[in-house]
Amino acid sequence: RLELQQVTGFPDSEFDLALNTALDQEMLIALMPDQYMAASTYHRLVSHIEATLREYHAAYPLRIGMPKEEIRRRVDLKNKIFAAILERETLFLVEDDTVRLKDHEIHFTNEQQTRINQLTELMDSFTPPSRLQACEIVGEDVLYALIERGDIVQIQPDLILSRRVYEHMLAGVLEIIDKQGAVDVKTLRDYFNTSRKYAIGLLEYLDRLGVTRRVGDVRIRGAKV
Repeated sequence: RLELQQVTGFPDSEFDLALNTALDQEMLIALMPDQYMAASTYHRLVSHIEATLREYHAAYPLRIGMPKEEIRRRVDLKNKIFAAILERETLFLVEDDTVRLKDHEIHFTNEQQTRINQLTELMDSFTPPSRLQACEIVGEDVLYALIERGDIVQIQPDLILSRRVYEHMLAGVLEIIDKQGAVDVKTLRDYFNTSRKYAIGLLEYLDRLGVTRRVGDVRIRGAKV
């Protein structure tokens, strides 16, 4: 606001009226409190972001969105301005660390859906296929989309679980902790009749999330339960 007044040269007595007039006539955009942008510049930036996202969606149709930091660098905007534009424009949807156009949806081909159904059956287990094996069934792009969408949870670089199995195992971990005070790898392995590899992988994943906390060879409830 101060910089704008200095650039325009309006005295204090006239600046507020001039500013409100410019806003009313949509010559200026109030991007943030006391920060304004020429409407022409703002719309040019919005168009640039939209075009960049459409190009990304066309190149990667099975990805939910474009990494937020990547698109910010592409359009060369400061963090605060970029965040303000994304918050203001309903054209864009921000989900975690990604941005997508509101009208972008993932669509699988019939062949891809058949392979997804095949994988889904195999994933309904406490010892499911590895990430590499799943990739061989549905392909890297489809598997990436399923992980992004939350249908599959990647607990380790090569260990994955279906969402249903993951949530069931998570509930089991917390139930064991509540009943016994803690859970160890062997108890979890036997409880679900799974492999040691998956028991360790799940507990390490839950440690990273803060759901569990490691104390020696056992886990107790973490701070984020």
